[in-house]
Amino acid sequence: IKDLLKQGIKRDDGQSGELQSIISTHSSHIVSESNFDDIKYLKKNDNNSVIAKNLKELKGKKAAFIIGGGSVQKNGVLERAQNYLKEVNIESVVFSGVEADPSIETVIKGAEFLTQEQPDIIIGLGGCSAIDAAKGMWIYYEYPDSRLEELKELFAVKKLRKKAIMVAIPTTSGTGTEITGLAVITDREKGTKYPIVSYELTPDMAIIDGELSASMPENVTANTGLDALSHGVEAY
Repeated sequence: IKDLLKQGIKRDDGQSGELQSIISTHSSHIVSESNFDDIKYLKKNDNNSVIAKNLKELKGKKAAFIIGGGSVQKNGVLERAQNYLKEVNIESVVFSGVEADPSIETVIKGAEFLTQEQPDIIIGLGGCSAIDAAKGMWIYYEYPDSRLEELKELFAVKKLRKKAIMVAIPTTSGTGTEITGLAVITDREKGTKYPIVSYELTPDMAIIDGELSASMPENVTANTGLDALSHGVEAY
């Protein structure tokens, strides 16, 4: 990873720079400006609670959790996360029911929920579908007139963070959407998946805790583990 940081990649504004600085532009909670070893989602605090430590660092008034099925409710992860926010006086609400391969209909419905609740923090909690949906809802929350056909163009997403910041808490292995500027939204009428690519979509904070994936059902653990493996093989 450090070798990749030294190589640098091309930014959408035509400038080149180290991956570290590119991530830091939108994700100061993920990588410090000076030391790649300070990635917060790789560290645990004294009481072994990654979620508690990082959620309590957030600044805001209301957070909206975007989740899929009921697993994060049943295993208590959602409730614990909400309690951590409550300790620092951050109210929270929940949008649930994000399906696998989230549809544009779900995204728009979620954006309407966000518009009603007016959160200043959006938290994608769950698998990659929940986090991708949260990213899509974030776009439509800040820009209600957005069109999926236009968003599919590279770097078409307008400047975000006017209304809210984004936090990603994955509960499975898989695509790594929690630290990328990418979301995949499906138009079921056309039977087409649209990748939305923009540095604007890179979450402001990614909280990675292996204990969360340990509580997932066996089939989800197996399927997402193979997902992560296939990504690694393809990259190689």
